[in-house]
Amino acid sequence: MGNDSFNGLLQALQSALLAAQESLRETNAEALRRIGGGDGASGGPSSFFSFVLPQGGTGQDGHETLTLPSSSFRTRERPQVSMLSLTFECELRETGFPTAPRNYLLVITDGQGGRWRRKKRHWMQIVFQGPDQPVGEVRIDGRVFMEVPLYDILVENRPASEARVSIFSRLFGLLQNVWRPQGFAMTLEQSERVRTVLGQLESEAMSRSDGAAT
Repeated sequence: MGNDSFNGLLQALQSALLAAQESLRETNAEALRRIGGGDGASGGPSSFFSFVLPQGGTGQDGHETLTLPSSSFRTRERPQVSMLSLTFECELRETGFPTAPRNYLLVITDGQGGRWRRKKRHWMQIVFQGPDQPVGEVRIDGRVFMEVPLYDILVENRPASEARVSIFSRLFGLLQNVWRPQGFAMTLEQSERVRTVLGQLESEAMSRSDGAAT
């Protein structure tokens, strides 16, 4: 089983959300150009609608022209992608030697296995939110494990559509073959946070068990 970095998984998810948001913005802009013949501020002939209305209350035959910008007929609500969430069952395995600080390895499982193995597993959820600069958080069994900043993501010098394909390909590449265990190595700092959360969850489980026994 080849291992990737946990940070790499987080960056791939965030990149995918940013790419989807940019693609939708381009789609919305193109739809507006088709409707209004421009962006509404170009002064083009299709940027306004003209209405010829009868003059009322004057007792005279006549008409007046009312001109309104086409943008006033467009909905202010724009479709947008504001959240990306990934939830999966996993194992958190310590690596290295017992006498040295040990890092955790996140292993995405296939959901199979006996009762004993399933007791050692956890649910992890990675959530990114925000319409423009999505930040996120990672939860282990519902408890917040870490917050994820907006990474400084560098896209290669290539056309936007091709760059987005590359981003999605990388994400799918990280998550492909879901029937096989997928491993993601955590940093020492992340591992210490995992150790703290797992300790808290274990203590709570023991308290509930003692309470049930009494």
